[in-house]
Amino acid sequence: MHFKFLTLQIVFGPTLHRRFRTFTPLLFLDKPKTQSVDDAISFFEAMVSSNKPHPIWQWNKLLAILLRNHRYHDAIRMYTKLHAHPDIHTFSMLLNCYSALNCVGYGFGVLGLILKKGLVPNVVVFTTLVKGLCFQHRFEDAFWVVGKMEEMGCSPNDATWGTLYNGLCSLEDWEFVVCLSNKMIGGITAVSSAVLQLNLICYRAIIHNLIRNGSIDKAEQIMAVFRAKGILPDVFVYNSFIYFWCRAGEIDKAQSMYSEMNKRGIFPDAFAYKSFIYYWCGAGEMDKANSMLSEMKERGIFPDLVVYNFMLYGFFQVGELEEAWRMIGEMKKNGIVPNTMSCNLFINGLLRAGELEYAMFIFHEMKENAISPDIWTYNSLIYGLCLTGDLKEARCMFDEMRKNGISPNVVTYNSIIRSLCLAAELQVAYRVSCGMERKGIPPDTITYTTLIHGFCQVGNWNGAIDLFNEMKIKGICRNVITYNSLIHGLCRAGELEHAWFYFLEMKKKEISPDVLTYSSLVHGFCHECMFEDAKSILSEMKSNGFSPDVFTYTSIIGSLCKVGDWKGAKHTLNHMLEHGVKPNDITLYVVRTAWSKQSSNNETAQFIVSVIKEQITAAKKHT
Repeated sequence: MHFKFLTLQIVFGPTLHRRFRTFTPLLFLDKPKTQSVDDAISFFEAMVSSNKPHPIWQWNKLLAILLRNHRYHDAIRMYTKLHAHPDIHTFSMLLNCYSALNCVGYGFGVLGLILKKGLVPNVVVFTTLVKGLCFQHRFEDAFWVVGKMEEMGCSPNDATWGTLYNGLCSLEDWEFVVCLSNKMIGGITAVSSAVLQLNLICYRAIIHNLIRNGSIDKAEQIMAVFRAKGILPDVFVYNSFIYFWCRAGEIDKAQSMYSEMNKRGIFPDAFAYKSFIYYWCGAGEMDKANSMLSEMKERGIFPDLVVYNFMLYGFFQVGELEEAWRMIGEMKKNGIVPNTMSCNLFINGLLRAGELEYAMFIFHEMKENAISPDIWTYNSLIYGLCLTGDLKEARCMFDEMRKNGISPNVVTYNSIIRSLCLAAELQVAYRVSCGMERKGIPPDTITYTTLIHGFCQVGNWNGAIDLFNEMKIKGICRNVITYNSLIHGLCRAGELEHAWFYFLEMKKKEISPDVLTYSSLVHGFCHECMFEDAKSILSEMKSNGFSPDVFTYTSIIGSLCKVGDWKGAKHTLNHMLEHGVKPNDITLYVVRTAWSKQSSNNETAQFIVSVIKEQITAAKKHT
């Protein structure tokens, strides 16, 4: 449009201005969609060049467009060329420009111009000046301006006080804020309702800023101070606390606030309900989330897209696919269109339920309905495809995301590396990890742990140790899963000295071993018939509060059977059952394998096999 206008101006010259004078400004200003900054500047220059008077409201409209787009210098330049007498709105916008540019001194100059021209400054003018002063932390001057407002018969409004207190709260000196507030409130001679209003604005600003910064203890102290003054929380203050407690997982405290609100006849609004629904969905308590949603509707508050997304997340977390479908139907019925996040939640939920085909269907539906997939969409689908071993389709998805301008991240690469490791394509997986690093995406703990596990699975424990040491050199965190992968692989390879070394190292680094760590060592020692060492590990395991699992017991039973200690195996099986651990098919397999290599007339072996079979049959009946 800008180019077209300039071309016409060159060709037709003054004629354009004659036409422009008659209808163009109105045509432009009446069509908000055409109000771009460049167009506004072009029309302004044309209005100036026309040398004809235009009403001030037309100039103001053009100035407002520049302000909305933060073109403050252009707006000031435009003001200097005005061919009309500025009104109070013009000066308000000029003052706004100077405040935004941190030139509040010029703002006072604008105030002087207003007074010189006989105009009466309104609350917008004063509030803008207060905002500029607060931005420079000139709070005494800001209070002076507020005082001048009252002298000139202009009462500060919520925006004025809110601006002032939000500025004060940015200092995070809460004692100073409260002290100053009390001083201000004490100096008010107006009616008590004005004092109450000022108190509430102060209250809201302080509480909001404290909670936003995580200073909940201080916020509670401030609330107690205001309660002592007889100023009770309003819905805004309650919302701030409920939001914090729900996000922090302190649901009892949030419900206490909720009960207090209801007792005082203050009905929760959409914000409060959202906070509770967020918590219950995250905790998987979908009955309570549904109850809160129903109460919300009963009070005439209609759920928005954010609430429905919370509900979708919750239903998928607990595997209730039908309820999630119902929620999508309700959204459509209420005219709420799912967004990318809604679709991502759906795709994730379906993948978790093993429904890859349906997840792909949702993906294609997204694109058909002009809902753009994002990095999370592609990562979820690539992970799902890799999980099923469909590397070819995963690669196509990988290429598609890059074609659409979405750069793969470490999560994307980790999915592909995991799939390659499962397919025993270790060298390819390692090359992928090197390639991602060259592209500026550093491998993380998950990348290395996956590779270490993969190398151990194929018996390449030297390669696994090299990767483990590489993590140390690069400063990448090695967690309990990393150590477990290495220790488990070393124990399987019979490299017990190395496994023991890394077991001691992890304890030295204060990384607590878990059930898998101990079970791997027990298995390794039992496999090498080092039963005393296995017993020692088992004892440490129990003393640290870990109960042996079926893998641990199976390792011990299998090793005892292997060396012909059937009585010891029987004793271990009884101990296992007494502690509520049921044998599985692997337990049965190792016992039968050991028995087949020894005397067939072994009554103890027969007894052990029969007990294990009974336990497996009973377990299958209950599933």
